[in-house]
Amino acid sequence: MAPPQSAFDSGPTSEEKLTYKRFREQLKEDRTLREADRFYSFGVFLKDTGELVGYTNLIILFRVDLQTAFIGWGTYNQYWRCGYGREAVEATIGIAFDGMDLHRIEAGIKPKNRPSIALAKAVGMRREGIQKKYCYSDGKWVDFVAYALVAEDLGIEYGAPRIRANFCLENL
Repeated sequence: MAPPQSAFDSGPTSEEKLTYKRFREQLKEDRTLREADRFYSFGVFLKDTGELVGYTNLIILFRVDLQTAFIGWGTYNQYWRCGYGREAVEATIGIAFDGMDLHRIEAGIKPKNRPSIALAKAVGMRREGIQKKYCYSDGKWVDFVAYALVAEDLGIEYGAPRIRANFCLENL
């Protein structure tokens, strides 16, 4: 395994982790969160070989009157700069707005993670500012840069009839 090239590079991922079977195992682990409408994971596979090259995920932050999710992404470093990340994030945004009736998607990115910042901009996300001491990482609280996108940014009309809740009134 080659040494990492940056703080955001863990080196090449082993072939046994880059399989559809391994991703399906991960989906099984995430099932409870998915059924609770809290976490959705999407694999990015090569069409010709079926090899897993990356992932995206949506973490539902709020439903009811906010309809907001946090989006995350990653491409395994041996597949960087091939366009897979952008294609996957654009597809995930489409699923979020059209399939899941979300209104807003947010991404928090470490300020020095230039490739992720470039990807956020490439898919139309706008910078909203710095989130001070937002995430605990590497033994300390670190700042993140906030990026966001709302349905209307993509020409999707979003109104009250689309809103759905992720709780049952019987449980209140």
